[in-house]
Amino acid sequence: MAGVCSDSGTGTERSSPEPPARPIHRRCGGHGRGRGRGRASKPVQQKSDLLESTACVVETGSSTDTSESTETRRIHAAASKWKPGGHKKTGQTKMTNASEDSDNDLPAGQHPAPTGTPGFGLLDFTEWMFQHVVQPADHQKLSDWHGSESRTFGEFCAGMATASIAAAALERSIAHTTGKQLHLQTALVTECVPWKRQIAEQVAAACHPSSPPPETWARTADLVKESAPATCDIAVLAIECDDVSVCTSTPRSVLDETGRSGKSFLEFLAYLAKLSFTSRPTFLLVECVANLARLRTAASERGTQKVSEKLEEQGYIGKWEILNTRYFGVPQSRPRAYGVFVKLATFGSSGKSKHQQQLQAIWAFVARCQTKVPESLMSLLQKCNLATGTCQHASKKQRSDKAGQSDGKASKWVQEHERHKQRHGVADMDPHPVVTHFKAQAKDLPLTPREVDAAMLVLSVALRNKKVQPECIVGDIGSSVNRILFRSSLHPCVLPQKKYLYIVNDEVYCGCPANLAFSLQGLGAEEIRMCKLDTLDAKRAQELSGNAFTSNVIASLMLSVLLHYRLP
Repeated sequence: MAGVCSDSGTGTERSSPEPPARPIHRRCGGHGRGRGRGRASKPVQQKSDLLESTACVVETGSSTDTSESTETRRIHAAASKWKPGGHKKTGQTKMTNASEDSDNDLPAGQHPAPTGTPGFGLLDFTEWMFQHVVQPADHQKLSDWHGSESRTFGEFCAGMATASIAAAALERSIAHTTGKQLHLQTALVTECVPWKRQIAEQVAAACHPSSPPPETWARTADLVKESAPATCDIAVLAIECDDVSVCTSTPRSVLDETGRSGKSFLEFLAYLAKLSFTSRPTFLLVECVANLARLRTAASERGTQKVSEKLEEQGYIGKWEILNTRYFGVPQSRPRAYGVFVKLATFGSSGKSKHQQQLQAIWAFVARCQTKVPESLMSLLQKCNLATGTCQHASKKQRSDKAGQSDGKASKWVQEHERHKQRHGVADMDPHPVVTHFKAQAKDLPLTPREVDAAMLVLSVALRNKKVQPECIVGDIGSSVNRILFRSSLHPCVLPQKKYLYIVNDEVYCGCPANLAFSLQGLGAEEIRMCKLDTLDAKRAQELSGNAFTSNVIASLMLSVLLHYRLP
């Protein structure tokens, strides 16, 4: 389990007793539930945090027995003969086939379940947890502790109500494995965006058709105005990350009520304060971008510590960890800070000690749910129809980019690209066949001249250095040439309104289709139908997925809480 930050309910920073932290990306945060301008970049290579890179797990070989086109085989043949020209640096180390994104091992000290590898889909993942992680004795716990009554959930800043989806998947897996019925019901939902609120209501109703519909509110502040606010057993809170992300232009404290991040959290604190102690949720599951767990100099705080201190005032003790979607069966790099908080049932040092043991057990179970190798990205892309992805044309920006090329005075991006060429020796290189093929198809894609030129430059370097495999390349584009990163084994963190470029065999696509956006959050075709999300277009699907919990991660957290609901 990652443990870059482990703030207890006392608000005092402690060194984590857990194994070393898993890799954290320097620019992994993005704007999540905010404005979706996040960028992904290379992970920080910490000596104690990462194992040595292993070979890329994507199936990159091609065969004449497959349905590959003649053009695909021609490109592969040309690529195998291609030699980068003009790169005259001496003392260069020998290149390997391992890409920097192919490090699919867990950090040192982490041990996945002994057998089996789950598929990326939530239903497959929950079945896998019950087959390989949950012990026979745990089945009786679930029945004894939760069999006689419903466990209710509340989703605050719900997005597409991922907790409701995870609860439905857990219900199904519990029934299939143990033959017993558990009732997990969504009691209340808050979501400020009207169309998302409608989706959350729809999803909750579809996932739990026999339960009454949840009470729905635009903001948590509206719920606080009630004389007797609705409550729940387990509250799932997403802290809006507009002012916390590494890419924010408005860095503020998580306790600053003038910011969207602070407002979302402070409204939840007001909700807890409005409830009597006995009626407050027993558990809180809190999520935000990974940057919340770091010391932010612009805000002079570590956000997880501030949140822990405030929740302690409401009678909770908790622990934070950084979890990455890539370790839960999904080929997406999406690190997020997750906190689990439990309401104190007994007070004093002995009471806190018991709850700390409870939290340790919860996180130890989540660690066992993490897998060494996710679903193959190539396999996932082939299951999705990339041709249905849409990407908006920015006509004004295209005209601006073209003007920059034709003006006597070169625009800023042209100068930046020239510096990039010189720095990486691209100017003297023979073009790689994949780059040549991309350039030929780029005219039919919704890309600006700047985006095409930047993609070609970064692709050339990545292919020369064998950081990607020609058969499967994915990258988020639209950013500066210095921030674009192409991968072959992991999809970049899905963010709202972000452009993604896909090169799969000899086909080039721009835009993330709806089923791929949902799949990267653990929702396959069956889950999409179950939740009635199959009518959404690509733009809204990406908006929802870019702001959502990853369903496999929240399912493991919810199951662990149910298994450790009572004090040891």
